[in-house]
Formats: sequence, C-alpha cells, structure tokens
Amino acid sequence: MFAAYSFFYKDEDKSQIEDMQTIKVKKPIPTTWVMEDSTDKMTDKKYYYLSNKAVNAETGKPADAGFTIGCSYFGGLNGVFTSDTPIKTKDITKDGVMGEYSIRFDEKPMEYGSSELTSLNRVVVLSSEHLQQIENSKRVLIRITTGVDNYRTFEINSEGGSNLFKTIKEFCMKKAKENKAL
Repeated sequence: MFAAYSFFYKDEDKSQIEDMQTIKVKKPIPTTWVMEDSTDKMTDKKYYYLSNKAVNAETGKPADAGFTIGCSYFGGLNGVFTSDTPIKTKDITKDGVMGEYSIRFDEKPMEYGSSELTSLNRVVVLSSEHLQQIENSKRVLIRITTGVDNYRTFEINSEGGSNLFKTIKEFCMKKAKENKAL
C-alpha cells in the first residue's frame, strides 16, 4: 500500500511542477505593424498611417501604447509614441510641455532625449532619426518617467515593417505632390 501511495502522489507532484514550468515560460504577446486608413468626414479624403502596439516590458502584458506614423504635409513621415499613462513633465518651453524618455533600438546603446508632449502628456513626438531607426529595427524599447515618478518600459516588436514603410512613404510623397498642385 505504501508503494502505491508513493507512486500516485509522485505523479501528481510531477504534473504540478510541469504546470508551474509551463506558466513561467509564457512569452509576451507578439506585436506587429498594421497599415490603417481613415477618411476625413469633412473632405472625404483618405489618410493612411502605420501603427504598432506595445507590451509592458516588465510584465509582457499588452499595453494601450505604441507607435503611430503618418504623413507630414511635405511628404515625409511624422511619428509619435503614445503611452497608456501620463508622462512626467520635465519643462515648459515656448514650444509647450517637454518630457524625458529613453529609447533603445535592437542591441544598440540606450539613447536619452526630451520631446514635446501632447495630448495630456501621453504622446512623445519622435524625431526623423528615430523613424529611420524604427524602420530598420527588430525591437524597440521605450522608457518613460510617469507622472507619479515611476518608470514604465514598453517593448515593441518592430520587425517586418520595411515594406509598409516603403508603401506609406510612396503614399506620402504622392499626397505632398497633390497638395503642391492645389
């Protein structure tokens, strides 16, 4: 009876250990580039933009944050990183509210910067250099200081966006030419 008892309970312990190991190995939800469009209700013009959702780098859970990249008036790209939590205000200049962030592309060293903040301090305006690096990267990490002096780090899987970047750049150039013709 002791042998049977030992055998059954050892199997039960093994299955519990295997279940716990399976839980620990879960990976963050993958993120991907999406090209979306919207139509202006006043002018009926169609606009395209790229977006890519972020995950919370510490927890691996989805975050209501990510990149949005669209056309500038002159044919280039404008981009922003939108946070799910307010970003701490660093300073106020003639251009408006400024906030600090850190950004890292792939395995390159982390860069520090400050940017104009918009939309209740949840949006960081990206530079053209950042947009070029995002286009050619596989992984981007962005850390912000939140409005309550905590840090939040976001991870974005930026791999596979080069074809969509090419498409949106062509669209933006076409729109810029149309704007100049008017």
